[in-house]
Amino acid sequence: MRVLVVAANQEHKPDPVVPLGAAYVAGAAREMSWAEVVAVVTGVACVLLTVRQNVWCWPVGMVSSGLFIWVFAQARLYPDALLQICFILISVYGWYRWARGVQQADLPVSRLGLPACLMFVMLGLAFTAGIGWFFASALPQGVFSEVGRGKLRRHPRNAASIG
Repeated sequence: MRVLVVAANQEHKPDPVVPLGAAYVAGAAREMSWAEVVAVVTGVACVLLTVRQNVWCWPVGMVSSGLFIWVFAQARLYPDALLQICFILISVYGWYRWARGVQQADLPVSRLGLPACLMFVMLGLAFTAGIGWFFASALPQGVFSEVGRGKLRRHPRNAASIG
């Protein structure tokens, strides 16, 4: 058991308190590459611009997704890189629609019936199985087995710490 003894003539000054979230973010930032840091910062900027309904949200979001493509490809996370390509394509379409001022009539909120729900669940399962098969057969041997064992390298400089 440790006991803190403060002499009567000394003033006890507690350590400055750092919020847990800030300490976590600072620690994570030290482990990130420059591309990851810029991708995260531009991603946050994209969200803030979107909330403010600023047209610059589209190109800033595309920069973020472009950097994440590179980050995920370096980590051999090819499905995640492909998803970022989808985000860029959606952003191009959104930017085009926003810049042209294309308006769409409001759609009423409605419920999806049970047959349609079941159809979407079946399509989702089929798509998941198909994309899983595609990536398992198209990617270099062992990528998914490394992920399953938790041995996929996040960044080359961290290779020594991987078990």
